Amino acid sequence: MRTRAVALTAVVAVLLAAGIRAQQCDSCLIVPYWPVDASSSFPETATLGIPGPTSFGIAFSGGGTRSATATTGSLRGLRQNGWLDRVQYLTAVSGGSWASVPFTYSRLPLEELLGEMEAPAAMTDVALARTPQSHILQAVVASRLSVSGAAEALQIAATTNLAGRQVFGFDVNGVLDRVFGTRRSRDQTYADVLGRIFLNDGLVPGGAQQRYSWNDASVTALVNANAPAPFESSDFITVAPKRPFLIVGGSIIYVHPAYDYPRLIPFELTPMYSGVRQRFGGRLGGGYVSPLGYDVEAADFRGDGMLRVVTRTSGRVFTLADVIAVSGAAPLLGVFRGKPFALARRGAEFFPAFNHVTVRESNSRPAVRTLSHGDGGFTDNLGLMPLLARGVRNVIVFDNAKDTFETNTDLQSLFEPLGKRDDWGGDRSGNLVFRSRAWSEVRDGLKRATDAGHAAIYCGRGWTVDSNELYGIRGYGGLNICFVYNYAPQSWRAQLPAETQTALTAQKRYRGFPWYATFGQNAPRVIRLDERQVNLLANLTAWAVTDSWSVDTMCRALGAALGCGPAQ
Repeated sequence: MRTRAVALTAVVAVLLAAGIRAQQCDSCLIVPYWPVDASSSFPETATLGIPGPTSFGIAFSGGGTRSATATTGSLRGLRQNGWLDRVQYLTAVSGGSWASVPFTYSRLPLEELLGEMEAPAAMTDVALARTPQSHILQAVVASRLSVSGAAEALQIAATTNLAGRQVFGFDVNGVLDRVFGTRRSRDQTYADVLGRIFLNDGLVPGGAQQRYSWNDASVTALVNANAPAPFESSDFITVAPKRPFLIVGGSIIYVHPAYDYPRLIPFELTPMYSGVRQRFGGRLGGGYVSPLGYDVEAADFRGDGMLRVVTRTSGRVFTLADVIAVSGAAPLLGVFRGKPFALARRGAEFFPAFNHVTVRESNSRPAVRTLSHGDGGFTDNLGLMPLLARGVRNVIVFDNAKDTFETNTDLQSLFEPLGKRDDWGGDRSGNLVFRSRAWSEVRDGLKRATDAGHAAIYCGRGWTVDSNELYGIRGYGGLNICFVYNYAPQSWRAQLPAETQTALTAQKRYRGFPWYATFGQNAPRVIRLDERQVNLLANLTAWAVTDSWSVDTMCRALGAALGCGPAQ
């Protein structure tokens, strides 16, 4: 199949070079692209009216289903405060995207999607044991990823000349088909798994199969550009009304036999475009392309801000399942690190890999090359950098971490140079955006808040953002920012029923609360959390942004962006 695809790509490239028109190519589509440089605005800025003094964005960190659960609770709390409709940008990484993508695209009423606010005093054992009100949290509880783990092991076996043979009495491909249904390709295993969990028919129908875009206008433009189009407007999933502009963080994993550690390149996925803004060498970065034109066989410039692309021979389309798989592919670095190159490439076969399209008008033709795509948390696990790259002036960062803020390198790397690179955590060495003295302000501020029994929140006003080449950030001033850290303060614990307070310290399921393990909290389940775990954590993170002290603290910092009146 791959040989046929390569051959077709070569033939199509010749046809494109010869000027064959789109309507003479059954596999061709016309899609928009946006070449960018350091001085360019972003494709969505004219519509959103950003940047500006009241521009407002929120960022949700990685952390598997711990973060998906905490993110859902935080969104619930923001809605309760009346702040959610004011958010213009929502960025998310890894597990944060597992909640943010369905939030952005689901048509469910928000009270069903996120769940209703409840006081900590209502968190009795009976209440905690019930099915979560939130459909996103129901997906977390229903996760059966351990089953897919066995299937993935069989998939690896299938790559070693066992396809069509019996393994322990089972037909390899037959088992995989029963677990996943019809598979699009081997490297979509992870996307198939996550799509079934977080984009099921109760959340985002068709999210794992259909094309997606931003809004009706963007879909209409695609249909008109391809008239007579091989698709209709109804074939696209679009963002639900009154949702922020979503930016999901991923990484391109550039590996080479000579590298002892992959080069990790920040990658953005939005409803409007995907790509790498900053330029890396001659053949990577420097532009965005519509999701309709991502992961294609070949591409060529049309000369009017549009590309002519050739779709995959398999019929594969780029979906929202691919988006959450890219952002949440945390195990991928461990596959590459410390293993022979050929073996690492084989082990990575069931993780996301796409044909990345590099569009630069200085080049004669877009470059299309197959690259592994991995977790956005490999570099920016907070999801903050896309907001700073766009000059957003008011930001809330939700750090849904698994450790204390004093030892959290995701935060520290924003202020102090870190040389740490590891198998799973990635590379934080290029994350400096703030002055070093501000790190002690944040750390001391969080400690003062928690020592006083409050939520772990610290806000700063009028910060300077330094330029950062890795993320394409141009320096600017006047940033107002609040950090909301995953922490269970005494003031919240004291409001819980006595039986729940006892359970927090006595029951194994709550070990480490609220810092559940990113993977394997409830072994052998890989990412599943149970009803009590998700209900309690979501209650905590919703309370953390609705408590009167928290509201007052964030209003003083972000002021008019939250509708709180002038900042004091």
